[in-house]
Amino acid sequence: MTPSIDANSASPNVEARSGANLEAVSAAKTAARTELSALRPSLVELADSLAQNPELGFEEHRSAQMVRVLLEDFGFVGSAIDGLPTAFRMEAGTGPLTIAMLCEYDALPELGHACGHNLIAAIGVGAGVALRRALDASDTPLTSEDTTPQESRQATSGTASGALGDARVVVIGTPAEEGGGGKIHLLDAGIFDDVDLALMAHPAGMDLLTMPSLAVAILEIDTFGRAAHAAAQPQAGINALDALIGGFQAVAMLRQHVPDGVRLHGIITNGGTAANVVPDHCSARFMVRTPHMTELAGLVEKVENCFRCAARAVGANAEIRIDGKPYAEIRRWGQLETWYRSNMRELGRQLTPIADVAGVMVGSTDMGNVTQVIPGLHPMIGIGNPSLNIHTAAFAEQTQTEAAYDAIIDAASALAMTAIDFLADPGAAGHQTTTSSSGKE
Repeated sequence: MTPSIDANSASPNVEARSGANLEAVSAAKTAARTELSALRPSLVELADSLAQNPELGFEEHRSAQMVRVLLEDFGFVGSAIDGLPTAFRMEAGTGPLTIAMLCEYDALPELGHACGHNLIAAIGVGAGVALRRALDASDTPLTSEDTTPQESRQATSGTASGALGDARVVVIGTPAEEGGGGKIHLLDAGIFDDVDLALMAHPAGMDLLTMPSLAVAILEIDTFGRAAHAAAQPQAGINALDALIGGFQAVAMLRQHVPDGVRLHGIITNGGTAANVVPDHCSARFMVRTPHMTELAGLVEKVENCFRCAARAVGANAEIRIDGKPYAEIRRWGQLETWYRSNMRELGRQLTPIADVAGVMVGSTDMGNVTQVIPGLHPMIGIGNPSLNIHTAAFAEQTQTEAAYDAIIDAASALAMTAIDFLADPGAAGHQTTTSSSGKE
């Protein structure tokens, strides 16, 4: 494979792109932006309605229905996903390539849309509709006539493609990003099997090329002892809380001996019922994060050992399970990032260098699992003051401001424009060596 393009370097000369009809590409991008200007009222209404009626993961029945109905109004057809009633796949158009725009719409307990998923849904709808309408309006191939379908297919090294640049555009509703791993369920169900490119954008305090991301596994830990009166007969009890606290202390010592970038953190969700009773059952929720998925299983085993051994030390037992499936780190596709950067510049938005937020902004997303197997992007779009932090009440409030509404249009425009670049030169993305990003949940 060829060396990757530095995601923070200047965009290459687009005139050097082989096979692309640059005039048609420019016209299609202009058409997408024009469509989004007209779509703005509908997208703002969707984002605000979702913000005012937040629903938790896998319970987003009203939210998913709202997004689906709007897509139907715009000519998309589809249905909910069997086994995942708050997930859906809607599509429009035909073509040898399938471009997916992803929507999230689950909220956080108590904080509502403090992660801005109401905006993500509006961005995904806007990008999908604008892309399809721009392709419908174009009567000129996005690729030059001297590039045959066979040459284009061979250029992608196995990725389906077509010389005409047309595409099936799908909008996929992905529930429960906040810990439920909705996209992983959809991957397992085959919903992404025919997808050639998957795009989404996430709100933040600033514009970033990607989200610095970590692979993560979530552990549910239960310790079991024996209840007793803490004053009258403490010797008769086995303290499940001591077992749990001992595990936390062991993890604190483990932190000295893990690679840079690893994050180990958790909370006690049940510490007992009364101070004068030796607790016989306690529980905790713990997160194990690392920059590389390949390191995750070994780290999880070490954390599990911390709690099992601490429980054994006080005569208790520990039961540990992984909640859902682990999230992978975001795999970065260099040429897609180069196109996205160029399109953001065209929109008048300057991306903050990722190095400037290293160690400050980091999290995890199930979009990482998608990008491991499909070319994709997960950029961050600024909706206000760069000091804004996601998962705060202030961020939830900011999602219903003019700055946030502008971000919907700009992010949807940049995604649609990047999809057009991909359709004009689909082989370029497949040829890029990828790197991992060190990420949101």
